[in-house]
Amino acid sequence: MLFISWFGPLMLDNKTLSALAQAEPDLVVASCESSYQSSDSVLAAIITGKVQGCSGISLLTTLSEVYDRDLVTMIGWAKQVPGFSELPIGDQMRLLQYTWPEVLSLSLAYRSLSKNGRLQFATEVQVSRKQAIDSGLGDFYDYIVQLMDRIEQIGLSKEEYFHLKAIALVNCNCIVEEPGRLQDVKDSLVLSLFDLVAAVRNTSSPLAASQLLLILPCLRQADGIVRETWKKIRRQGRVAMNKLFLEMLEPSVR
Repeated sequence: MLFISWFGPLMLDNKTLSALAQAEPDLVVASCESSYQSSDSVLAAIITGKVQGCSGISLLTTLSEVYDRDLVTMIGWAKQVPGFSELPIGDQMRLLQYTWPEVLSLSLAYRSLSKNGRLQFATEVQVSRKQAIDSGLGDFYDYIVQLMDRIEQIGLSKEEYFHLKAIALVNCNCIVEEPGRLQDVKDSLVLSLFDLVAAVRNTSSPLAASQLLLILPCLRQADGIVRETWKKIRRQGRVAMNKLFLEMLEPSVR
């Protein structure tokens, strides 16, 4: 399959890369209609295909809806990551609950690279630093900009980004039912990344891929920043949040 990377046309026989490229979702739009039901777990309903997500007004309300929509999209994307759907449903739910801030923050940073300091949350939603500060999102904005700087420093290609996002999804130390199967999925993604880096960057040195994996510890910071920011907004009663977003803000104990 031919891929066009930052480094030029690239011919790779990499099934994992093909699957990740096809799974990559389009940028969400800010508004949509919610179809959530009763008191059941929204995450479980979406994973099993029983419901789809979301609802809008101020910037925070819009961003809350964008996150809700992003979560629905992320769940659909995760099910297409090679090996993820073969994990027990309980493990899939735990991984999604724990890693969504990292996955969505990496996506936000990557798609905002060429936006002149504005964060591209959705097709029609770009947020400047001033808007972020005025809305109480200053720390989050600064974190994403630091992540963008890191991405630019290492020259992360689109194909490498696909892999890192998938690895971030399964790179969790939470308790799972079948850790061996989870490790197999993670190992497969990492090996695919190493093969990709060897081809894209024309080097057999493992150091090149290792440099990319160093982004993962940076992503771990997203968990605390994203959750605490939105929990604070919720406590202040500044915006109504849809049920899925609320459910994902409060994962069970690791």
